[in-house]
Amino acid sequence: MVNLKKIKPIGVFMILFFSALVVVLCFVVDFGVPKAYTPAQDAAYYTQSAEHMQELVQELEENEFPRLKGIRDYTVRTDTMQVRITVEKKYYEMAAAVLDRDFGSELFDLVLWELP
Repeated sequence: MVNLKKIKPIGVFMILFFSALVVVLCFVVDFGVPKAYTPAQDAAYYTQSAEHMQELVQELEENEFPRLKGIRDYTVRTDTMQVRITVEKKYYEMAAAVLDRDFGSELFDLVLWELP
């Protein structure tokens, strides 16, 4: 027969150890979300003219798109002063959240890309 009083300290130690391990993992694990990026200008600046929209595209090409997965295509729409970005279905939510966080949603028209 097993003596429960001898197992008790080991059980308490295991619970404390695994609880501490979970807390450490929560701070260390990378969930795939790119770090926040601070753009050179605000959204109002980019919507002033087509040249400013080209500056936005250049900034996206250099700083944002390399960090995002699933970007298939993008074009500048001067009629609405937005960048139309086609994103794969798997990465759509992540791309929308990151672009909204870093630049604001009013600058983008995200289109879902699915396999033909």
